[in-house]
Amino acid sequence: MFNVELLSDRLAKASLQRRRDREAERQRRIFNDKVRTIGVSGKQNARGELKVFPSIKVACILHSREVKNKRAMERAIVSYQHQHQQPWSQREKTDLRDAQMMLPGLVGEDPDSKNRLQKQREQLSQWLIQQQSEQAAERHQRKLEGSAMTRAEGEKQRPVATKEYNLARVSHSGNHSDCYMKVANLCGTVYISMTSNKTHKKVLS
Repeated sequence: MFNVELLSDRLAKASLQRRRDREAERQRRIFNDKVRTIGVSGKQNARGELKVFPSIKVACILHSREVKNKRAMERAIVSYQHQHQQPWSQREKTDLRDAQMMLPGLVGEDPDSKNRLQKQREQLSQWLIQQQSEQAAERHQRKLEGSAMTRAEGEKQRPVATKEYNLARVSHSGNHSDCYMKVANLCGTVYISMTSNKTHKKVLS
């Protein structure tokens, strides 16, 4: 009728719960590889430690070698800097990190561009003047050579014309002497005019 719990029942339940807790703790201790002591072979553990020990030793040796190599490299770098990278042996005497030593103007700007352009213009004008003077000298030389050739041709043709004129006077006498003289004079005049025209054309060219 009434659900009344007896003292004996409560004691039995508490005892059962304690046994369950102890069993659970025992199982956790046995099945935990890190803390269990039951079912563990000491010799096997020793052999495992002996197998692991060489690996640890090798790792320590490699680590020490790496540290030594790193220190040796750092010492070599410092020694090289002291021997070959002194301030007096450097090409640039200025500190690139110093803002006060930087060149004025923008990056890539040439401050001497105006002076350089002015010098280029002056040099170009000098070249043009020199070229014009050379061309004028060449033209004058060609004119002199043409005049000399014309005079030489005239000197060569003058004796021939004189000879023909004298022959005409000697061979044609009498009534027709005046006519032949006029013809000879006309021929001489035509020749002289032709020679003067050739000379004038060559000088103009």
